[in-house]
Amino acid sequence: MKKIKDILLEDNAIPEVVNHKAEEAFLLIRQMRELDGEELADMRKNRKKQDEKARGLYRFRYAKVAAAVVCATLLLGTSVYAAEHYWNISSYLKNQKIDVPKEAVEKLIDTEVSQQPSMSESQSIDFAVQEALTDGDIVYLTVEAKLKEEDKGKYFMIPEWFEPELDSVSELGIDSDLTANEYAKQQGVELLAVGSSVSTVKNGLDMASQSIDCKYEGEDTLVFFIHGEKDKKGDNLKATVINTVRPLFMDYEEYMQKKDEYTSTIDFTLKNKSGVDGKNYAMEEDTKIEGTTIEVTKLTVEETELATYVTIQFTQDEKEVMEKAVAFRLKDSKGQRIEESRDGDGGIVQLSKGHYQTKLKYDKGILPDAFMIDAFDVEGIDPLGEEKPSFDQIKAQKQ
Repeated sequence: MKKIKDILLEDNAIPEVVNHKAEEAFLLIRQMRELDGEELADMRKNRKKQDEKARGLYRFRYAKVAAAVVCATLLLGTSVYAAEHYWNISSYLKNQKIDVPKEAVEKLIDTEVSQQPSMSESQSIDFAVQEALTDGDIVYLTVEAKLKEEDKGKYFMIPEWFEPELDSVSELGIDSDLTANEYAKQQGVELLAVGSSVSTVKNGLDMASQSIDCKYEGEDTLVFFIHGEKDKKGDNLKATVINTVRPLFMDYEEYMQKKDEYTSTIDFTLKNKSGVDGKNYAMEEDTKIEGTTIEVTKLTVEETELATYVTIQFTQDEKEVMEKAVAFRLKDSKGQRIEESRDGDGGIVQLSKGHYQTKLKYDKGILPDAFMIDAFDVEGIDPLGEEKPSFDQIKAQKQ
């Protein structure tokens, strides 16, 4: 556990608040390994309630903080991963109630993804990218993990973020309240911890983070659903998915020595079939945010066939970044918040020293001709409990 923590927190200029969150994550994992019986059941119920509440919170991060925040959450399997599960991209959009034209989705989904897998003889699972969709910024993928014929009946797959003693297989779409450990014992099989994610190194798409969910499709097939926002541009981008298999019956030290044998990749082509329509909005002259060192330097509004993206670039004193948790939202002329798309990211990334960017995602056609860019205090307390308090606002008008 200490080795994992050291890797996560090494040389990342991480604010103290993130260190605290990582400590909480590792502490909870240690606690879970010491519990049993009713205590585990109570913790499962409490964590589910916390996850439901957490999904409603605004997520934000600064560039070098991203990896530690996402990895710490991954270890717990909490709010980075959705509560509902999806069979494919179309059903994901439907379940999330994302308002996109069905015809556009069907036109943009690539169901015959050009791919080149690297096979690992030690793996008991075959991986394949089943569907891919991008509209220029957002990326949706489904990756199938299927037990090889000779290994069916020997293993039960769980996602790598699962806690076998704690998490119920019902979260994977199986009609049972048993934990993964209990279910595997009942079936007389061994557990395999399986993972699939878009590589940030090989053929990287410049994705600051990605959300991952999965569900069983049949008895021996686990489908991973991956989505996130990318900054890399292009209509036919080379990308890579990394797949891992960890036998939980194997000693961890032994697994780490043989890790490469249990890791495979899929190189594939991500096709962008969507067009981009730029919308010209001009900000008022004074773009400084009162009460902060922030000055908004650029506003870009782009509409694709699926969504509208608002990109806000700004400068901020680096010391203040660590002291004030500032984020952005849009409001209409009546002061009402314009709700972001349910699968939007809203994260803040560092472009260069003192220069940052956030990208907000909205349903297509939802933006009015005039709106307010509202900078708000993420950690602030509203006396009425309605929303986080604002620092300042900047008016933007369509030209």
